[in-house]
Amino acid sequence: MAESTLFFGNPEHPSRVVLDPDAIEQPALAALLAYWRSKRVEDAAPQYCNFSPRDMAKHLGSVVVADANADWTEFRYRVVGSYVNRYLLSEAPGKTVREEFPGELGEFLTSLNQQVCRDTIPIRLTGPAVIVDDILFPDYDTLYLPWATGAVVDKVVSIFVFDSSSLAARSVQSASLPTSIPALKLASTDELFSSPPTKGDLRTSGAASDKVGSKR
Repeated sequence: MAESTLFFGNPEHPSRVVLDPDAIEQPALAALLAYWRSKRVEDAAPQYCNFSPRDMAKHLGSVVVADANADWTEFRYRVVGSYVNRYLLSEAPGKTVREEFPGELGEFLTSLNQQVCRDTIPIRLTGPAVIVDDILFPDYDTLYLPWATGAVVDKVVSIFVFDSSSLAARSVQSASLPTSIPALKLASTDELFSSPPTKGDLRTSGAASDKVGSKR
C-alpha cells in the first residue's frame, strides 16, 4: 500500500493518520518501525515470538501491546508502558480498547487496530494537545504495528510519545497554559482525538470533509 495521509478534526490543529508511512522523523517511532521491518519476512506480519523487549529497552515505557480476538472485533491491552499510563491517567492492562475509551473514540481506535491487522501495515496517528475537564493531554505521536502468531495476525504493538515537560501544566485552567501549547477546550474524552473519522474514512484515500495529503 502506498503511503497516504488523512487530516481531520480542528482545521487549525488537526489530527493526522498516515497509512503505511515510508519514513518517520520521530526517533522512538522510527526505531520501532525499523525493528518491525527487520523482523518482517516479505509482506507478512513479523512473528511476535521474535519481539524481544530487550531490543526496545530504551523505549519500553512508551510501548503498548494489544491482543486481538479471532475476528479483530476486540483488542485487549496486554502491556501498557508506564510512560503511557502517565499520559492517560489510567491503568489500561486487561481492558479492551472500548472499555478504556468508551464511545466514539473507542470505536475509532478499534477500527484503526482492525486496519493494522487486516492490511498488515503500520499506521501513524498524531494529534494536538487538548484539555478535558481542566486536565491537559499534550500533543501525542503514536505508531501501530501488526504482529502474528503463526499465520494469524493477533497482536498490535504500538509506541506512544509526547512531550512530558508539558505535564507540569496539566491541572491548570486553559487561560494559564503556556502559549506554546496549542490546547483546545473540549467537553469530553470522546473528543480527545478531535472528532475522529469513521472506519470508512480510514479505508479511503479521500473523505468528503477532510483533505488527504500526498506522500509526505
